[in-house]
Amino acid sequence: MRIPFRVQGVLVALIFLPGMPFDLARAAVAADAPKLAGNWTWSWKATDGEEHRHVLEIEGVGTKLAARERFDDLEPVRVSDLKLNAKKVRFSVVRGDRRAEYSGVVADSSTINGTVTVTVDGQATEFVWKAKRETAAKTTKAK
Repeated sequence: MRIPFRVQGVLVALIFLPGMPFDLARAAVAADAPKLAGNWTWSWKATDGEEHRHVLEIEGVGTKLAARERFDDLEPVRVSDLKLNAKKVRFSVVRGDRRAEYSGVVADSSTINGTVTVTVDGQATEFVWKAKRETAAKTTKAK
C-alpha cells in the first residue's frame, strides 16, 4: 500500500516533532482560559457585625499566575498554590493559625463564584464566596 506524499509529510512531522500537537492543543486551551490578572475583592460580615474586606492581587497569564491576598489593613500574604483549570480556580491563604481554602468558577470577566473552607484549630467551616474584579479607576485610587 502506498501512502500519499502529503500524508507522509504529516506522519514525519508527528514522529519528529512530538511536542507540536500537544503544544498547539495547550495554546488553544490557554487562549480560552479566563484572564485572572487584576484585583479581585470580596467582603463578609462577622458575627459581631463588623465587615471585613479581602483583595486578591493576581499577576500573570494563563496558568502562570502569582498572587497575594490582603485582608482588611493587615500585611498582604503570598498565595503559593493558585491554580486555574479551564474556568475553575483554587487557592489557599494561610494567616497564623487560620487557613482559608477557596474554590470557585469564573462566571464572567468580572465575577468568581464559589466556596471557602476556613479552618481554625482543626475546626472547618464552609462559606459562600463571591469575588468581583476591581475596575481600573478603583485600582488606581487604592494605590
